[in-house]
Amino acid sequence: MPNASESQDPTGRGRGALLLLFLALIVVVINVSNWFVLSRVTASVDEELGLRLVTVAASAVTTATPELLLDPAVAGDEYVRRVLRDIATRHELEDVFLVDTDGVVLFDLGGETVGERSDLVDLEFASFTRAVAGIPAASPSLEIGGDVLKAGYAPVEDWDGTVEAVIGVTAGGGFHARVPALRRTLLGITLGSGALVILLGALFFGMSRRLARTETALVRAETLSAMGMMAAGVAHEVRNPLAIIAGTAERLRRKYGTGIAEEDPLFGFIPEEVDRLNGIVKGYLRFARNEPLAFVECDLAKAVERSAGLVADEFAGRGVTVMREGCEEPVPGRADPQRLQQVLLNLLLNGAQAMPEGGTLRLALETKAEEVRIRVSDEGTGLDDKQLRGAFTPFFTTKETGSGLGLAMAKRIVEGHGGTIELANRPEGGAIVTVVMPRRARLPEGAEES
Repeated sequence: MPNASESQDPTGRGRGALLLLFLALIVVVINVSNWFVLSRVTASVDEELGLRLVTVAASAVTTATPELLLDPAVAGDEYVRRVLRDIATRHELEDVFLVDTDGVVLFDLGGETVGERSDLVDLEFASFTRAVAGIPAASPSLEIGGDVLKAGYAPVEDWDGTVEAVIGVTAGGGFHARVPALRRTLLGITLGSGALVILLGALFFGMSRRLARTETALVRAETLSAMGMMAAGVAHEVRNPLAIIAGTAERLRRKYGTGIAEEDPLFGFIPEEVDRLNGIVKGYLRFARNEPLAFVECDLAKAVERSAGLVADEFAGRGVTVMREGCEEPVPGRADPQRLQQVLLNLLLNGAQAMPEGGTLRLALETKAEEVRIRVSDEGTGLDDKQLRGAFTPFFTTKETGSGLGLAMAKRIVEGHGGTIELANRPEGGAIVTVVMPRRARLPEGAEES
């Protein structure tokens, strides 16, 4: 049964692919930009905190004085403790401690054991070593017990400039809390912008698809209009010669008598071929005129049943059995029953022609609340890709005697009812045409029900 689904618009697919690529690029740029900003801000905060801690450590050395800090009894010096605690409070420090050049704790506000080696120095030895060399330094941010800490070191020099100890200050909680908050903010911005891009993409993609369909419909309408005008012109010019041929054949039959006409089969071929050509011409004219549909209240099941009944006896002579399903109960609706019958007769005829050796042709009606599905399936050889792509195209045919307008006209009529028509191959062999249309076709604007 030659038919086909409409080919997709390659231009529309190309536009859609470019749009998706563009949207994906936008999302990538947004994410890369956000995480670049986050990394730069994190590095800036870390650097700023390091400079601040080094400055505070140097200030602590100056305020507490090297003489007091290097006193062997510094661990119990209340003045030093009070000064350093005041510095820790003002600068929101986690700890202030004093260690000798070997990293052994001499004084600590946070509770490290005096006389033992500092755990923090062991975790990050490089910056401590620089401070022992007389260069104030800050450690990288360290994660200790789930908290992020950063230490700043300043050397404590004796009167002769020898570094005898190192004072260290740590901070992190208050400063680094800003980074996770910033990270959450940027993540929210990323998700929000991504959602916005997806929404805009969906809108633009929908608009692009509608535009592509509109362009395709306009091109198709212009093509059909040009084809219709050409078909009407050709049909008009052909009808007169056909009438002359038919008249001449009749005159010859009368002139030479019925006996000779019966002996020579050519006398019978002429009127038969003229009738066939007249049928093709009428099809061209109907296609060119694109007559409006006449919607009436009708029984859709009866229209389907009647279509099958009109061809059942004729098909039986070819060995084709017409099976009907779903037509037992009335299906009230609004349609143009005559044009719907025209569609079904065309589909049934195509199905029968697809089974020259005979077989079963099934016409099934499935009713839903708001729509009906009509399926015509045959047991033929099915369709190739070329037929599937081009069967609904006007003047496309694989039959030697076909006009190529039957399925194009069927598609026009079905779409005039607000429905769709699709063609596919059956898994078990043969082809199936599915017509889906509303039970109550919507009247064209300004039209009245017949």
